[in-house]
Amino acid sequence: MLTLSTRELAVLFDAQRECEIYLVEVVTGAESQWEMEVKLPEQDKVYRVQTFRGQIKTWKHLNSAVSFIKETCPKAEMFHVVLAKASS
Repeated sequence: MLTLSTRELAVLFDAQRECEIYLVEVVTGAESQWEMEVKLPEQDKVYRVQTFRGQIKTWKHLNSAVSFIKETCPKAEMFHVVLAKASS
């Protein structure tokens, strides 16, 4: 799994406008949280954002993740939200 720090994400987004940002819902038991994936179509690579301690950055609430995008990638014009599939 490829990862980016918050700073690397900001630099990458400024340098490469073709980045695609996805907020992906991850359900564990009865709880859900959100992870960010950054796709680079030219390189066919997917990165996840990591914390300072090296763990994958997660958010409990979607609005917190959206705020993070606005702060870190202020030039972002859109992003995708991917909901977890309901188990049947």
